[in-house]
Amino acid sequence: MPDTPDVLGAVLAADPAHRVRAVGDLYRLLLNQEQVFPATASAALVLACLLDDPRTLAEDRWERRAGVRSLRAELLNWLASFADIARLDVKDGVGPARDLAAARAARPMLHDRIADFCDDDDPLVREAALAATALLRADPALASSVPRYAPAVREVLAVSAD
Repeated sequence: MPDTPDVLGAVLAADPAHRVRAVGDLYRLLLNQEQVFPATASAALVLACLLDDPRTLAEDRWERRAGVRSLRAELLNWLASFADIARLDVKDGVGPARDLAAARAARPMLHDRIADFCDDDDPLVREAALAATALLRADPALASSVPRYAPAVREVLAVSAD
């Protein structure tokens, strides 16, 4: 199994097979069995910084989703999975308290990066961004922004196949 820095480096690889493998490795290495690990929060922050890279517009078929979608949409889906796990408690078996605390501390920074994509022209990017922002709202510090995104989240939930 590759190391986290190698996986993060491969996310933007020119070879589509390397990108697909890297995204699969992100799930296997950093969110395996719905747990956070020491590198999970840092990796989430790195991935959030990559979202506006033009290479994330490349489309592929991903292990966890049907159909073709952009790397950007799939990274946002990974970030939504991260946000979903970060809202759980240590008693739920999500990992050590220190790693969960790091994941929770990353939520406001992730929110700021992900929110930029909630109005994206690509419906799959928009849907993934809205899912991630909705899950990030479990952070009490972000609760004040719930009314802003609630109508869009409801609209997506009403029609989403995911």
